Amino acid sequence: MWSRPDRFDPDRGTLRTYLAVMARRRCTDALRRSGRRRAREEQVGGDASTTNPPPNIEEAATALLTAERVRRALDRLPPEQRTAVRLAYLDGLTCQAVAAAMGTPEGTAKSRLRLALTRLARELSELGPQNGEPSWA
Repeated sequence: MWSRPDRFDPDRGTLRTYLAVMARRRCTDALRRSGRRRAREEQVGGDASTTNPPPNIEEAATALLTAERVRRALDRLPPEQRTAVRLAYLDGLTCQAVAAAMGTPEGTAKSRLRLALTRLARELSELGPQNGEPSWA
């Protein structure tokens, strides 16, 4: 967004949605690159684990705590919203595919996702950071 602000079209959606889509694409690209790099290293006999830094235990623990908080918040959602979130974000389905999987109109699936995400954001922000968690977690 910073280098190419002209790519954002407010007629196609909100800035928040645009940034989320761009972040997801960047993450996917990074995962694909790392997978290709690992495959190349294995082909030439290199050991990818020797070039990686040791794991950061504090970051891993924080990630586990955050994941558990999100899981608990997901479990508190109404069943229809929880199913929609799992299909969209864990299974990677589009809104159209979520609607088909749930046997509902696409608008209903979108509404459930929006309501669920709003509720999750509110619930997780009300909890605030836990001990040792960064404030953005």
